[in-house]
Amino acid sequence: MPKRKDSLPTGYQRLLTFEVPSGGFSWFGNAPSNKILTAYGLMEFSDMSKVHDVDPKLIARTQQWLAGQQQADGSWKPDASFINEGATNRYNKDVLRITAYLAWALENTGYQGPAVEKARQFIESHMSAKADAYTLAVLANFAVDYAKDRDFTRQAMQLLLDARTEKDEQAWWSADETAVHATGTSASVETTGLAAQALLKWAELRARHGRR
Repeated sequence: MPKRKDSLPTGYQRLLTFEVPSGGFSWFGNAPSNKILTAYGLMEFSDMSKVHDVDPKLIARTQQWLAGQQQADGSWKPDASFINEGATNRYNKDVLRITAYLAWALENTGYQGPAVEKARQFIESHMSAKADAYTLAVLANFAVDYAKDRDFTRQAMQLLLDARTEKDEQAWWSADETAVHATGTSASVETTGLAAQALLKWAELRARHGRR
């Protein structure tokens, strides 16, 4: 554990080299920034701040940059450039998945601006059982963290529950691919983990509010 803590300052400084001067993060620190990578980095920095000093201005300006990329309807467009690493990734084209992930990143890291509510309205009007299980898992995590609209959260969680596969005493969620290009069994494991995380947070939320 001490070695892991000792490596945090080096890792933190290394991650900063991927920040683009005009805002956001990219694969090599050069424009254009990648919204999905930026959202992922934002949550990483927020988690890191719990155990290591992270400049709060870094988190704030990253949140502001992401919010500034939002469309008028509350969604975010796909990134123009993306490293696929041989995988077909729905973050290249699936606006619902993109919007849910970016909204989750903002909500999860404590962003207080109007972008989150605008995103929630877009998501609520577009989410359906037609969405793939991984997108529903991301969406459910956002809905539980948002927690300001019980009906929205309940609808998101029901869609997630309906997407599960059950056999004997086991339940899991299958996906073709995930944000980190996992496929096959690895994609299902990652998706099931995200789904389980959302369900645990939902249980805690309902317990706090008398299971309403």
